[in-house]
Amino acid sequence: MSGFIEIFEKAGNIVDGAVASYDLHILTGVGMNLFWAMAAFVVSWRGIKLAMASGEARGLSPLMNQFLNTIFGVTIVLFLMSSGFDLVFVEGINGSLQQVAGILLPGGMSGSVVNTSISSMYQGLNSVSQMMSDLFKDATVLDTLTVFFKNLPTILVMGFVQLLIIIGILAYFALVSLSFVLVKIALVLAPIFIPWLLLPATSFIFVGWLRFLISAALYQVIGAAVIFFSQNLLTNTAKLIAETGGTFPESLFAAIAMAALQVTILALIIKVPEIARQLSMGQKLDVFESFKTK
Repeated sequence: MSGFIEIFEKAGNIVDGAVASYDLHILTGVGMNLFWAMAAFVVSWRGIKLAMASGEARGLSPLMNQFLNTIFGVTIVLFLMSSGFDLVFVEGINGSLQQVAGILLPGGMSGSVVNTSISSMYQGLNSVSQMMSDLFKDATVLDTLTVFFKNLPTILVMGFVQLLIIIGILAYFALVSLSFVLVKIALVLAPIFIPWLLLPATSFIFVGWLRFLISAALYQVIGAAVIFFSQNLLTNTAKLIAETGGTFPESLFAAIAMAALQVTILALIIKVPEIARQLSMGQKLDVFESFKTK
């Protein structure tokens, strides 16, 4: 029992190390670029609103001021449906989130999101296969059956881990493929959802479409973060199994720990759509509300 507890304490340390390996500032550069883009937009928007208010103060009728606001809103919607479509939605939202996914991957921006992610998981599969081979590396032909039956529980658990990794690869491939399809569907349907932004009473239709687009694009970002997390787990758990030297039952305990961690990784992959949906939900918040005079 002490060996079992010791192995799982080490497995817990591996999880802590994998979480700690995340660089909390890895996306600071992307965030600052987004900040300056949003800041420029907010300053421009506030400037236009101030000009409108100034015009009303100088004798412009409220009706005319409201009409000018309407013209300005129509211009923005027209921009989003024409020259601004690629800039805001294709390159801005979808493109920036793909860039973030590339940064989060173990290989950085090298390779596509799908290829790099699946390659990382495949390396984990190879590590498990190598560990199974190491159990027989010093065994003669006559000793093979003895070694096999001696390590049968460990072999079965590691075979289960391989199955989980394969399922994880298939699930992630399906997830990213689904993300590409959903993003494409959202972009194709954009021309019939953007115009609803014109009327305050129907603007919720546009907001719902925008949340759908962001949620679908977030699949790749969250999936990349999960793959980065799983890569660290598999690599360090493989070292943990190697440290047992193939001795029984320590190798079995380490294999069970690896299976438990792989189940966690698979559960995270399955939960990606729900996590993305939760991140894209939210309430309107005006950070300048506190500075408004009563």
